Amino acid sequence: MIAVAKAIISSGLEKADILIAVSSMDKYAELIKRLFPQFGLSVRFIDSPTADTIPVVTLLLDLLHVVSLTDPDWDDIAPLFLHPLCRPDERLWEYDIFRRRHPENDCPPPDSIRAVMKKITAPDINELPDLVDAFLETVQCDLKDDDNTVSAMESFYNTLKEVLRDMELLGFPGDIRFIYREMCTRLQSKNIRCKTHENGIPVVGYLDSLGLDPKKLFVMGMAEGDIPRRETGNPYFVPDRHYSLILNRHFMKNWLQLGDKVTFSYARHGEDGSEQQRSAFLEELRLKMISAGTSGSRRYKLLYYENRPIEGNFLLAQRHNEILSGKMDVFSGQVRERRNIFQIPVSAVDTLLACPMRFYYDRILRVQPGDEDESAYRAKIAGTLIHAVLEDFGKEGGFSLSEEQAIELMRTSIEKVFSEANIDRNDPLIRDRFRYYILNLEKNSKENCLVSLLEWNRKNCQITGRFHLKKIFPEDRCPLQLKFADVEVSISGIIDKIMINETLKNVIVSDYKTGNIQSDFKEYMRAQLYLYTRKSLEMYPGYTADAAYEQIKKPKIHGGGEGLFLYTHIDGKFGKMKKNGEELSTAINVLTFHRLLEKLFSLISGGSYYITDRTFETACNYCPHAGLCRKDSRLRHGHDNGPSGLIYGQGETNE
Repeated sequence: MIAVAKAIISSGLEKADILIAVSSMDKYAELIKRLFPQFGLSVRFIDSPTADTIPVVTLLLDLLHVVSLTDPDWDDIAPLFLHPLCRPDERLWEYDIFRRRHPENDCPPPDSIRAVMKKITAPDINELPDLVDAFLETVQCDLKDDDNTVSAMESFYNTLKEVLRDMELLGFPGDIRFIYREMCTRLQSKNIRCKTHENGIPVVGYLDSLGLDPKKLFVMGMAEGDIPRRETGNPYFVPDRHYSLILNRHFMKNWLQLGDKVTFSYARHGEDGSEQQRSAFLEELRLKMISAGTSGSRRYKLLYYENRPIEGNFLLAQRHNEILSGKMDVFSGQVRERRNIFQIPVSAVDTLLACPMRFYYDRILRVQPGDEDESAYRAKIAGTLIHAVLEDFGKEGGFSLSEEQAIELMRTSIEKVFSEANIDRNDPLIRDRFRYYILNLEKNSKENCLVSLLEWNRKNCQITGRFHLKKIFPEDRCPLQLKFADVEVSISGIIDKIMINETLKNVIVSDYKTGNIQSDFKEYMRAQLYLYTRKSLEMYPGYTADAAYEQIKKPKIHGGGEGLFLYTHIDGKFGKMKKNGEELSTAINVLTFHRLLEKLFSLISGGSYYITDRTFETACNYCPHAGLCRKDSRLRHGHDNGPSGLIYGQGETNE
């Protein structure tokens, strides 16, 4: 792209004498519009949009569709009044959600909608232009005074007048349904001429470049796969041929007739960074490489400073030089903010273990992420609901009931929690999202996570002597106090379930997990269960303490794994128990872990919230603050070897 821009500038030709042909407007249009102005080059695109793609025209076509119906229902009306240009209010969105959730409920629309519908129902066909004006004024349509909107409105009105005139000339009886269909058809062929960059370099598709004789033609996109375009199969055995190879040869025949006037180019790398090969059609041409160089592009000018210090005292230079030198200073978390008292949730300890800088953004600055991943947000909400269900179930003594009684109580808890959260369990989307929790909630079911949860508790808490428990307390909320030199740390958390064996003087703290379980003790990354056991020892002196994760994500029959994971203390270590219950698979050294916590809290109490040296996969994979600390910029090595594309052509070459 840069090399093409350079070649255009060096040609010295007027803009009207130059033509750019691209293999795909979707692939090249936005890049050209963004990059070429940096070189002082204006462009215009010949393939103007059609009228039916402009938002105001789609709105007016929806209006004609509603008017053409004798008795429109809400599904017909909704696209009209919920169109963004109509600026629908919150009550209308709520009504739409209610109607879609309860299609059997024939609740009338709001008064404002009914008032408009009375005015636009079944008008005389000659009154349609006035009807359109009245509708736009009634709903206070938010129309922009830009060229595309103005041109599209003119095209709509002119087309409507043409259709009405043609119907009158043909003596066709008035039928709004016919007018609507005819308007849709005619507007598909009405191009809206964009009035911006009228004097810019024209950019066209390959087909539109044929038959033209510019003083200079730049053909962009000559990569293998774009030209020649691949057939879907052997063209001699496929009845419905696309003849793409024949078309490509036709392109080349016409372009080569221009001789030195044409310059071919291809991008050396695709949008995903993959290497591309130039088209086979260029193999036999005399080629000359044109380097894009670094002039004219801000990105390539900045690359000059990669791995080189920048002189100056401004913040950007200071940050660049600090990253380059590898020093841990102000931009690495040396904030000089001293404090010796921390009040944090137990999850923040895991954040601190992963990266002190992330802890600083989360707990000290309280920076909110710019955008929240929708799938992660839904998973979080789902986990919160299921935890609430199990909390209610535990408070009512559900774990001590028989299986039939426990399942009935679980149904009651689900109904109660979902009702309080205003969630319709009969909604198909909700039933699908919570299918492993609310469906097949029956005795001996292998399809339901909560039934499996009850089975794990009966098996491990009643049959095995070690875990024969007499008391189960749900959701115990107690802070844990830690003291490191002059630093005091108060850690709060919710213990989902505490199980007590008064005979064996044993306590098990349990944590429900509706997602994946990450217990990477080898890296000293997970502290939640261990800290819960520390708290349980304070609550029940003289007892031994163990812990458990109860994963209720997916039944085993649907690809889920073992649902109960037990952790215990053995010989100064805390870790996951093996099947025989006598050994640990992965574990942390308790003394070493306490020293690590002391070191971390001592550092951050002095204002040293440094960027972690852990790997990206370990510490940064789910961090919402990657754009702030830019750890990835510290991991880059080597130099960029030049532009991402080269231009090749006949006599001259390019991209």
